[in-house]
Amino acid sequence: MEKPPTTTVEGLRLALEGLGLSTKGQKAELKQRLRKAKKKLATEEKKEVEEIKTNSQPFDYYLFFDVEATCIENGGFNYPNEIIEFPVVLVDGKTFDIVRIKIFV
Repeated sequence: MEKPPTTTVEGLRLALEGLGLSTKGQKAELKQRLRKAKKKLATEEKKEVEEIKTNSQPFDYYLFFDVEATCIENGGFNYPNEIIEFPVVLVDGKTFDIVRIKIFV
């Protein structure tokens, strides 16, 4: 059996009943109640999806580093390379905000 559309009072009441909400009131009230309930459900689902995305990172923090050194093009391994700078960035694993930067020279 096909459900009546939510444009009718009967359809609105059935939709509200399916969500466990009150079916009392006139058509305008029923429409508003259903609209608010659908909006609330959509917001809750969006929050759940965001929480799943946020919690999917395996680590609380990440360290990123870059080694800057002296070199000569095609110098091979015989050239005495020297580390000039060693910057390290601490990044929050959930928000990916930079927590701290430390540069060793």
